[in-house]
Amino acid sequence: MAETPPDKAHMAPPPAPAPAPRHTGLSLLRLWRGEEPLARAFWDWGILGGLLVNMSTSFAFWLLLTDDQVLLAYVIGYGLSNAYNLLIGVGIWRSVGREVTDPARAWRVRLITLALLAVAVVT
Repeated sequence: MAETPPDKAHMAPPPAPAPAPRHTGLSLLRLWRGEEPLARAFWDWGILGGLLVNMSTSFAFWLLLTDDQVLLAYVIGYGLSNAYNLLIGVGIWRSVGREVTDPARAWRVRLITLALLAVAVVT
């Protein structure tokens, strides 16, 4: 009895899943939603952006305090910088969840992010 050839449809690899839809719009919104690549979210927004925002708001805080504008100093010095720190913290956290498949590595990146944010908030 002759063997029948296997059905080629069963041998084809399954189709690749469709990529997640990328929302267009402001980069800050993409960061907040966790759509920025993890490296960009961490290094560009977290480290570089965090340094720029926190240093400039600290300087503005000092200048406003020396001019006896205490309320405005606290709004800028703590309000703006902590709002930015919250934004990048959430964005990095979500990017980790989207990109990192190793649970141990994901928690390491998240703990490093939390530690850096704690330093930024305290100073």
